[in-house]
Amino acid sequence: MRVTLRAERRTHWENGSGVSHLVRDPEREAGDEDRPGEAGGPNEAQDGHVASWESYSYLWGPGMAMLVVGVLALLLRWAFRRGGSLVARAPRPGPPSDYGLLVSVATPGSYVEAELLRSTLAAAGLKATVATTTDGPRLMVFAGDEQRARSLLAHR
Repeated sequence: MRVTLRAERRTHWENGSGVSHLVRDPEREAGDEDRPGEAGGPNEAQDGHVASWESYSYLWGPGMAMLVVGVLALLLRWAFRRGGSLVARAPRPGPPSDYGLLVSVATPGSYVEAELLRSTLAAAGLKATVATTTDGPRLMVFAGDEQRARSLLAHR
């Protein structure tokens, strides 16, 4: 014979403790083994409950790990793709007026001649750069050095 217990909560005014106590349930003890489908009977697994997600808990860890690796792979693929960088793109030629604080002091015929003129200004202590413009190569210096650069290039 099996003894069935049920939880019974007694309030603080009955016994002063307010604690749940287990007591015998004589109604469930008599013949409950023969009733299929009820909790406590021999067919307890057939009580109408559907399998919960806990039955697949062994898949959660590896599944989440694969999901994280996949998201990281997509993120890194996006971050390191070729041709999408704004920093490493090929320079676009623009008009000579698009170079901000730099002003054009010479209009050489080729990039080799422009580099020779730039090295002349660099030897005199002036900062100069060769810029690719829509009108061809230009030798550019800061506006404060323009007069000195023009005089050095004129005496060359």
